[in-house]
Amino acid sequence: MPTPTADNCRDTLDYCAKYDPSVCTNTTYRAYMTAKCPKYCGICTPAHPDPINCTDTLPNCGEYDSGDLCTSSYYHQWAWENCRVYCQLDGCLSADNPGRLHGGAAKL
Repeated sequence: MPTPTADNCRDTLDYCAKYDPSVCTNTTYRAYMTAKCPKYCGICTPAHPDPINCTDTLPNCGEYDSGDLCTSSYYHQWAWENCRVYCQLDGCLSADNPGRLHGGAAKL
């Protein structure tokens, strides 16, 4: 099943937010949540990805990172929009951040 884009990202269940966010990455429920709650789980790809625009819109991404900002599917969309270089998403690297190896946000 292809990952929905931001343009068509919607949950098909009305109660996705009642689930604990951990079900989005739990191997038992991941396929179900990907199909039924992609918006809630934050797995939709941006509608118009611009991998050339490797910038962070926030100067202090590290202050938001408690260890899972760049790897959690829950934060994927937010990290992509705000901390693309910090999280090394879309191949974005920085001379200030060459050793940070998050491997990008998790994809379900």
